[in-house]
Amino acid sequence: MPKSFVPTNIGFIINELREKHKLRAVDLADAVKLKRSNIHAIENIRTNPSLHTLVRILNYFGYELRVVRKKDEKILGSVKFIE
Repeated sequence: MPKSFVPTNIGFIINELREKHKLRAVDLADAVKLKRSNIHAIENIRTNPSLHTLVRILNYFGYELRVVRKKDEKILGSVKFIE
């Protein structure tokens, strides 16, 4: 994947993280207390994870989810992945 490519779908990001760590979907599911079918549904863009589920998955891989406020906006801005 080119470094300039920024995936916009969380399912794609989760799939990339899982494959990078050489995990099977069932292993990730067990680790974050989900069904394997839920992991597949998220990765295949059939559903979006709840915020709670997303945080559990990201924490498992050593990431955290932060919502940052853009300086020139009055509302919450973007969601960023911080390594």
